[in-house]
Amino acid sequence: MKESGKQLIVASGMGHVVIETDSLVLKQALQSDDFRLATMGGLIYELKMLIHTSFLSVSFVRVPRS
Repeated sequence: MKESGKQLIVASGMGHVVIETDSLVLKQALQSDDFRLATMGGLIYELKMLIHTSFLSVSFVRVPRS
């Protein structure tokens, strides 16, 4: 993730967020540690740390494509 994107997230001031995705795999990766050794594990870890240090509470919701 670009540094400017991280700064925007932190500067937004939002405390409670709901992250919607149509990817069940992404939702599972963000909610567990099962993917830490996967090819994208480093990116998933960085995203999880950013999310959990920037917001008071986070919910992940899978929204199927229509």
